[in-house]
Order: sequence, then structure tokens, then C-alpha cells
Amino acid sequence: MIFPSTRDLVQSPNCRSLLVLILITTFLCGSALGQTESPSLPPFTSTAIEEHINATTIVVARISNQSLMIPAIPQDMLSLSARDALSALNKNLVSIREALSSGETYLIIDIPFTQAQVPVRLLLEKPSASNEKNLTAILERSGMTILKERKFWIASPSGDLASSQRNAIQATTLSNIRPELETAFALVESYPIQIAVIPPAHIWRGYEEMMPILPPSLGGGPVKRITQGISWITVGCNPENLEFEATIQSTSAQAATDLADFLPTFLEKGNAFLSQTPLFNLQRLATVLLPCIQFTANDKQIKVSITGFKDAIADAQPASDMAVQNLLAFNDRQLKDQFRELLIGIHNYDSTFHVFPPAEKMRNKEGKSGLSWRVHILPYLDQNELYKKFKLDENWDSPHNIQLLEQMPAIYKTSAGGTLLQPREPLKAGYTTLVAPVGENTVFGGAKLVTFSHVTDGLSNTVILVNVEADKAVPWTAPMDFEFDASTPIEGISLTSDLKFMAAFGDGSVDYIPSNLPPQDLLHLFQMNDGNAVQW
Repeated sequence: MIFPSTRDLVQSPNCRSLLVLILITTFLCGSALGQTESPSLPPFTSTAIEEHINATTIVVARISNQSLMIPAIPQDMLSLSARDALSALNKNLVSIREALSSGETYLIIDIPFTQAQVPVRLLLEKPSASNEKNLTAILERSGMTILKERKFWIASPSGDLASSQRNAIQATTLSNIRPELETAFALVESYPIQIAVIPPAHIWRGYEEMMPILPPSLGGGPVKRITQGISWITVGCNPENLEFEATIQSTSAQAATDLADFLPTFLEKGNAFLSQTPLFNLQRLATVLLPCIQFTANDKQIKVSITGFKDAIADAQPASDMAVQNLLAFNDRQLKDQFRELLIGIHNYDSTFHVFPPAEKMRNKEGKSGLSWRVHILPYLDQNELYKKFKLDENWDSPHNIQLLEQMPAIYKTSAGGTLLQPREPLKAGYTTLVAPVGENTVFGGAKLVTFSHVTDGLSNTVILVNVEADKAVPWTAPMDFEFDASTPIEGISLTSDLKFMAAFGDGSVDYIPSNLPPQDLLHLFQMNDGNAVQW
């Protein structure tokens, strides 16, 4: 196998960030997961994943499939973007969990081969035939490439998974490459969540050569306190009662003692580094967590224990809950107000043209308009001056009309979604996630004119607008909306942390709908005249 040079790896921003994040968050991860049950894992054997481990692997995690979910973390420990990202992640994890058996999932992270690459992959036990289609859709929606093998499905954000996977495999057995894995997992075999951090020796050598002194932001002093103090780390977590156990293997007893003395400073200083990321309010988390962590050196090993964290979280929860409830209430009101204003605009449009937008004169011979209904209702949203700028006989992306894309009114500005392993990015300029569900017998999207009288299921029983995830966002001026899959109409809709979604109904009302409705019931809600009213 050919690796990039040590200098390239050490100087790679992704590599540096990945290593520091692993070193710091390893001590936090045990308390960051939670659920109501804590199923056990079978003993680890090298043959289980030997072909998926290589000499650059740095993290291997074993997780019981029943533990695939995100807990109720005090929300003021999270940034606003983290709350949305974790909500989207939780939705995907719950869907994956439901599509899998009661076995285990592996998460494997390697050192990058290039500065831009972060090779992360999930090993999912092969699903049953009845769940294959659903799991494939979930992973693809999450931006994952899938390689389906005999025992595992391999999912990764890498666009060339088959090639990168094959390049990473050496013709040697696991015991010859990473023998420490079996020892590490044996120390935490009773836990349903098991993590092994196994830094490759050539990476540590690279840091000793290129960065012999740690920066002050990470505590300063010789980097050998880290490189010789950490041969590998193993972490076990019982999320039911927040029981946590970790062991750090050092190269010598003296290295273990030196690292144990240094780790409190390293973690404290490391918070400033992690606080620059958008996911966590690490100062807030540190205030609760760090006083609960203790390090004890014993020969070549350091035992890490957390005591009193559950009580500390409970003490911090009331203030967190109040802040989050206020924030969520504000966000709810904002989105509801947007929906209601749009519904008023649609109803006022109907009062003028006696039809849902666009009116017949705005359509071509095929019954289509070159501009979205969102453009046609602008005069009814106090946006008549903007409306006058459009050339209504041209498509949305004509040389003239495309210049108006970035003049999107505030009523259409939203944010939503995310992928399984990558937090969501801001929407492109001029894109919105406020869309109409489009399919057979829906109010919007068809070639025929639709009036209120066509909605025979009742306006109060028909969903006409939803808020979708970021990857489903559309240019606000384009005649594009949410073209859902009739077999899985929920996929692509933005969900709340309690797995509901906000919907706007034809009568002007706005309500939350649980995402666990049977697909057929959700389809009935989207259709205007199928004769099936749905209760939830």
C-alpha cells in the first residue's frame, strides 16, 4: 500500500482536525448517547471485520443496532445548527434502526489518503429482503454511497467507495495489522456501545517530527506526552444509566503517569478548539462534564471514570429546557406565520382568478407555467413591485428572470435538513424549502386547473404546503416543488426532534403531523379527491 507522505498527512487540515477531535471527544462520547434499553453485544472476533480494517484505520466503533439514536441532550449545550443537524441525523438513525435486525453496526474511520478526504464508512448488517429498498433509500437520501457485499452493506460519504475500499485492504489478516483491537474490545465487552481509537504508529511519528511541541491552545509541552501516552484507547458506554468506562494504553508506566497528569489541562484547553465548530457549545458541556472526569494511572494504563454526570445533567436540565422551549416556540411561530401568510396569498389569488395558481392565462398549451406559483401570488404578499419585474411569458431561468432569483422575499426564506454524517449547509441564494407536495391528484403540479370545488376530500383534510430538507430545496421562482415518492412520501420532509412535520392545509390551518403515519395515510393527506379522510 502506498501512503501519502507524513508531511502531507500532518499538514492536512482534515487530518489535524480529525485527530484532535478524536482525542478530545473520546472522553465525552460515552455520555453523549442515550436510550431506554441497553442491549449487549457479542464478543468481538477479528474475523468479523478483518477485510475492512487496514493500517490507516484510526477508529472502530461497535454499536448495537437498538442503540442507533440521539438522546435528549440539554439543548443549550448545542448551537442552533447542531439542533437542526442532530434532529435530521436522529431521523435517519431511527429509520436505519427500524430497517435492520437486532445485530450490530460498525463505524470505521481511516486516516485520509489526501488532504480533502475523510474516509468514514458504516458496516451495516445485510438487511432482510423486505427492508432492502427502504434502507437503500435512507442511505442514498443521506448522501451515502453503498457497496452491497455478502455479509455487510458498506455505506460511506465517499463518492468512489468501491475503489477506496479496495485500495485500503491489504492481503494480510487483522491480527497482523491491528492486533490491539481484540485486546481493546475485550476490556469493554459488556457495553452496548464500544469504541476503539487506534492511532497508526506512522502518524504519531509524523507529529513528533513536525510538531514536537503542542500549541498553547492544547496545553503546550512536548507532543510525546500524547504520542507515547496513547497507544490506543477503548471506550464502553451503557446509555441507560450513563455508565462509562475507558482505558488508555500507554507505551510505558512513566508515559501513563505523565499523560494522566496532563489530560485535565488538555481537555480544558481543547474546549476552545472545539468551540469553534458549529455543533456543540463546548464551554457549556465542559462546565457540566469536566469536573466529573477522573484519570488514574496504573502501570501502562490509564483508567478514565465519570462520576456524578447524570446528576449534573439533571441539575443543568431545567434552565436548558426553558431556553430551548422558548427557542422552539419562536421557531414554530415563525414557520407557522410563513405558512399562514402564504395560505392567505393563495386564497386571495383564488378570490381573483377562482383557481389555484397559476391561472389559465399564465399557462402554456401543455398547461404548465414557466414560473412558480410562488411568483404568481407575489401581488397578494405585498410584493407587487417585485412581481412587475418578471417577464411572465418567459421561463424562470431566462436571461431576464434569472436575475431576480436572489431577490427572494423573506416569506420564502427557510433552512432545513442535513445528511447522515455531514451537518447541513446554508441554502443556496434564492432557494426555498417551502414547497407544495406534487403527485397524482395533488392540488399543485398538474396540467389541469384546480379550483376549491375539486378538493372533494375537504380543504381541512388536504395538505397543500410542507417544509422539506435542504437537499430538496428549489429555486423559489422555478415551477418546482416536492415530487414525493408515493411509496415513501415522508422521505425528504423536514422533521422536528420529536419526528413530526408542520403542514399547511387548504383551509388555511397549520398543524403538526406525526411522521410515523402509514405511507398510504400520508398519501391520502396529499391527495385532494381520493375520498379518504385521515385522522391522526
